Amino acid sequence: MGIIDYLDYIGVVAFAVSGAVTAIKKRMDYFGILVLAMVTAIGGGVIRDIIIKDGLPTFFLRYEYTLLICATTALVILTKGQLKWAFALDIFDALGLATFTVEAGLTALNMGLNFITFSFVSLITAVGGGVIRDVFSREIPRILRQDVYAVASIAGSTFFWFLRQWIPLEVAAYISIGFIFVLRLVSIRFQMRIPTVQRERRTSVSR
Repeated sequence: MGIIDYLDYIGVVAFAVSGAVTAIKKRMDYFGILVLAMVTAIGGGVIRDIIIKDGLPTFFLRYEYTLLICATTALVILTKGQLKWAFALDIFDALGLATFTVEAGLTALNMGLNFITFSFVSLITAVGGGVIRDVFSREIPRILRQDVYAVASIAGSTFFWFLRQWIPLEVAAYISIGFIFVLRLVSIRFQMRIPTVQRERRTSVSR
């Protein structure tokens, strides 16, 4: 297996945990937990493959993804979604975001895609599953809120694009994963937010 395969597996497990724990918090049944874990884990990758590849998405051609997601979901169910630290869910989500951003970037580089397409493919792979998870669980997707989420993916993919021109590709990939992972967790820890438009409140004048 190459580096892309390893990163893909890490991302699948990380996002499967994120989806399964979210489903348990929303009091879904076992089937609902599995569905949410699966769409979170493979949603972004399926969208990526539809955009840049011919034929069926990779998920439908490799059975190990299904086995990995099922095993991860079963483990989360057995532990009743009780992660040891409250911060652990954010850690898994940040890890999935980081690994999928870089994994998709590697795929784009292997296909000789330009920077704009490279950036788009990296972003959609990283956030696609999370968007589906949030929609299914009736939450506003994180990329549409003030969180430094999509921005972390964009910053990381841009960092990776330039870094790999100076050092070996594999080293650049792992450094970029660490960069995105740390950036996302730091933004959570210090509650960093993207500014929003503050509308002025109109006060009614009584006569």
